[in-house]
Amino acid sequence: MKTIEEKNRMIAKFMGVKYTYDKKEGAYYDAKTGELIGIEFKYHASWNWLMPVIEKIETELNYEVQIHRISCQVNIIGDEDNELSRWVCGSPKLKLKTTYETICQFIEWYNENKQP
Repeated sequence: MKTIEEKNRMIAKFMGVKYTYDKKEGAYYDAKTGELIGIEFKYHASWNWLMPVIEKIETELNYEVQIHRISCQVNIIGDEDNELSRWVCGSPKLKLKTTYETICQFIEWYNENKQP
């Protein structure tokens, strides 16, 4: 099972983020500009970080992300019966976590199944 840090790095790679990690400082830096990104990627903790990932999945890859009250799923557009990834939680308070886990599951599937 991947840690949150591993999942966030996977998402960053999916998003095309080029970064370096300074172990001494415990921080991520933009590989091109050298600017500080932060001490962690925050895809798991912020809609501001996660929504651009959802937008990429929908607009660039042409999949559909459906976020409902207590569930999130990713489908091929027009094929809601065969979700590629899905998570359900028991509480609307866990919507960000549910969406994050669904997106991680989708990215793992996509990385295994995408065409070269």
